[in-house]
Amino acid sequence: MSTRTTKKKPVGSVAFVGAGPGDPDLLTLRAVEALRRADVVVVDQDASRAAAAAYAPAGVRAAVFP
Repeated sequence: MSTRTTKKKPVGSVAFVGAGPGDPDLLTLRAVEALRRADVVVVDQDASRAAAAAYAPAGVRAAVFP
């Protein structure tokens, strides 16, 4: 019998917010909640940077791709 313990790796998730063909400034309630829970926010050139900044928690790391 092995006495070695295994550590569970944390499970993460990815949410694509504002990635559709609609107005990038209009977000669903689920999108806003996903931004509020985010540990990291990645914003591309087509996404609303203002929406990400408004709803993501203070101190969340953000990467912006041109």
